Amino acid sequence: MKVLFQSIITIVFLYTLYRAVVLQIGVTTSIRWLQKKQKEFQNTFRKITVDDPPFLILLLPVLREERELPGLLQHLSAVKYPANKIQIVVITTEKEEFEAKSLDGQNRQSTISVAKEMVENKNLELGKQIFLHFHYPQIVGKKADQLNFALQEIDRLYLAPSADKTFIGVYDADSRPDVRTFEFIAWDVANSIQQKETMPQAYQQIPLYFKNFHTLARTFEGWLLRLEALYQTRWALGYEIPNYRSQTLLLNSSLRVSSFWNSRLCYLIGHGCFLRLDIIRQVGSFPTYSPAEDLTLGNILSLLGIPIKTIPFFDLCEVPESLSILFHQSRVWFATSMTIFETIHRLQTSLKSRASETRAFYLALQRSIMHVSWAFGGIIFISCLLGSILIDARAKIFLGLGVISGLTYTTVGIFTVIRSFRILDKLLLGVSHREWEISPADFLSFLVLSPLKAITNCIGPVVYFCYSLWSRITLSSQAYKKTERSVSNTR
Repeated sequence: MKVLFQSIITIVFLYTLYRAVVLQIGVTTSIRWLQKKQKEFQNTFRKITVDDPPFLILLLPVLREERELPGLLQHLSAVKYPANKIQIVVITTEKEEFEAKSLDGQNRQSTISVAKEMVENKNLELGKQIFLHFHYPQIVGKKADQLNFALQEIDRLYLAPSADKTFIGVYDADSRPDVRTFEFIAWDVANSIQQKETMPQAYQQIPLYFKNFHTLARTFEGWLLRLEALYQTRWALGYEIPNYRSQTLLLNSSLRVSSFWNSRLCYLIGHGCFLRLDIIRQVGSFPTYSPAEDLTLGNILSLLGIPIKTIPFFDLCEVPESLSILFHQSRVWFATSMTIFETIHRLQTSLKSRASETRAFYLALQRSIMHVSWAFGGIIFISCLLGSILIDARAKIFLGLGVISGLTYTTVGIFTVIRSFRILDKLLLGVSHREWEISPADFLSFLVLSPLKAITNCIGPVVYFCYSLWSRITLSSQAYKKTERSVSNTR
């Protein structure tokens, strides 16, 4: 029994060390790729002929975002793209009016009125009809329903001249995408057509979670949320970029065995994702059966073997401004990931889109392993660390291994992101690493809080399981509300 216990502890610690190394390699290769890709874009953008850039329609679904929306529209008004080739659509919802009236019995300024005023003023200011305002008329529904309503309006108004040459992009209210993003898409489309005579099908822009880094309160909660920003950014650089790049390379591989067994299950991120309109129609619009449409839509693309290309320019966004909001967000993400088997079933029974059963099972197995690591990884590691103390004195090497692996995962991770800032400073437009400078005292605080962060990572999934159990007992369904920006922004 003791040997089994020691073996389990050793495996957990070695796996933690392995994950730290893999993420470190991922961040390093991602930074090099970003530097190379941006340089290639800057050197050849004017040389590659972009006579007919793709039509872009940016969808901005909003609910209770009167605080953030003006800044986003102001930011997007500075984008560099032919005015006759882009539309920016704000999508409000009647749910906001209904909830406001039910709460205080009176009408007051909402995102709806802000959207109407901002869209009109921006069009007058630019002298062009670039901005549009769609209003989803139902009081039920979620982000996916707003997006699907917008797709219906796009068809009704004939806004998209050609479905296979139109990209639908989605951004959240707190998004601040690099203004070079849209020129890059036009450049990459032209470049891809010239080299392969094929049109890319999907893109994903990678987020950096530092927009509100220094505005978070300098409290215990605020430090944990800053640590969350560091961890999420490391995940974006160390996992998401390598995952998208590997998937694209392998799906385009001529070796079927390689493209199958090395294929990845990628998700989309709900801000900074771009899909060709004909691809969205092929997969049946934005999925409404899962709590978050973006993760599920990315899974559908992966199951169908549709590559997602990476945009080498960032979307600067926020982390939640309270732990309760963070845990709710994590619960929604985990619940969406758990719908992978329902997604596979829907694809297998669909006449439009069928996925290989063997490949679907293989990708679902990948996701299941991630589920276990996400939900129980931190708890298992801390338990093994405490358990190693109980081993006799001659076997304290296990405790040492645990401390080394834990410190490596945390220290290397934080140092890697901090070092990356100074490189990213040259890759970001109008943003300096000084805006999120981290002092030695800050670093020490992050190091001390890292064991607790390992536990908080598990809270969202654990809450999901608790709600699931309660739903089975009461024969009810789980409810998933919008992830609010902050407590002060909640009505």
